Amino acid sequence: VYYPAIFKEEKGYSLCGNYDFNDRYPGGLKDVEAVLERLAAAGITPGLHFLQTHIGLKSRYVTTHADWRLHKMRRFTLARPLEAGDEALFVAENPEGSPMHEKCRVLQFGGELIGYEGYSAEPPWRFTGVRRGAFATEPEAHPAGQVSGVLDISEFGATSCYIDQDTDLQDEIAAKLARVYNAGFRFCYMDGSEGTNEPYEFHVPNAQYRVYRQFAQPPLFTEGAAKAHFSWHFQAGGNAFDIFPPKLFKEKIAQFPAEEAPRMRRDFTRLDFGWWGFWAPREEDDGTQADMVEYGTSRAAAWDCPATIQTDLERFRAHPRIDDSLEVMRRWEDVRARNWLTPAQKDMLRDLRQEHTLLIDERGEYELAAYDALEAPAEIAAFALRRAGAWWAVYWHRRGEAKLLLPLSPDAFTLLDALGGSPLPVEAREGGAVIPAGGRRYLKTALSRSALEAAFRQARVLPFAD
Repeated sequence: VYYPAIFKEEKGYSLCGNYDFNDRYPGGLKDVEAVLERLAAAGITPGLHFLQTHIGLKSRYVTTHADWRLHKMRRFTLARPLEAGDEALFVAENPEGSPMHEKCRVLQFGGELIGYEGYSAEPPWRFTGVRRGAFATEPEAHPAGQVSGVLDISEFGATSCYIDQDTDLQDEIAAKLARVYNAGFRFCYMDGSEGTNEPYEFHVPNAQYRVYRQFAQPPLFTEGAAKAHFSWHFQAGGNAFDIFPPKLFKEKIAQFPAEEAPRMRRDFTRLDFGWWGFWAPREEDDGTQADMVEYGTSRAAAWDCPATIQTDLERFRAHPRIDDSLEVMRRWEDVRARNWLTPAQKDMLRDLRQEHTLLIDERGEYELAAYDALEAPAEIAAFALRRAGAWWAVYWHRRGEAKLLLPLSPDAFTLLDALGGSPLPVEAREGGAVIPAGGRRYLKTALSRSALEAAFRQARVLPFAD
């Protein structure tokens, strides 16, 4: 559960640190406990996703008086008093190399944040084009000799800054997070853990421990950076993506996480095959489909790696095939929990040229099958697979409900909602057979693979009422 689902937040991480309950939780902690009890009753183990090292630039730790415990990435000493109307801020140290990104040109002196346009690396050293009272802080007097520096603003959208780990602010934030975690969460993602001051090899794990030690019970597991800043992105978190549209999804799974997984395995660790976006059908594409989710989750399972989907209920509700995608997720998570996949099956799944689907057979048991896409009308997804001495097709309508006219005799195949179900009625019509097209269904035929391919290639979509 991502923290903005519980706490108030604006764009990016602007309010990190406040952790005020949002309008969905008017009862505060009692409402959180009720939600977690409901999840637990449904058999769901809840985890909390937070960023313990971040402080939002619109939080009370910044506005209107910036907390002195915010980390400064470079320290400077005022060489002259800073007075109202001054356009330059004179310092005793050379500012060369200070941040020049427009969103990161921020100094902190006392409780005031001060923007700047540039600096002079020639004596007298100074920051130029200063702007007082940045981020709605109150301007105040700054005498010569006052020491502070450049605010350590997060590179992730510049909506937050980092905690000075040599202060007690991390413990203060940890207490706020632990209060909610202890309401019934069982694991956590310590996102942004790499956002500390040096030395990273100490502060990255120590910041996590300062949160961990306030948990009422140890987490079942955690995720988070365990290495220096940016090595997290290049290594353990490398290639976890959420930006590729559905039409590129499989290609990018093969290009990035599936390519990296064997190298991570040699380092005795894993990577996250997510984070994946989830889209309902839209003008530019058909959205996320069950075969895409299956491709990603099966490849992740091949390397014993997690996969993550980030979305919202509105996208789920807007997708006509959401049940199929959720069923794919359920099956793969179930076989993971059972340790059902054999080493030989995992080797099969590592072949990126071949797609696979996880079936539930006539006995109600799992069956792993290779399958290949069939050419079909644009609205229809169809795949062919060989099992029990016969050719099968699994197919569905990508966007809604319709009927599909196949140029086959109704006697040439059997149609099923599930492999162990009863045959569905098929309508005979001039030119072939009409079958429903909606959620995933299975078609079994004694015909050849080429005949099955031709049937779907020549199929026509009919209006549902036809």
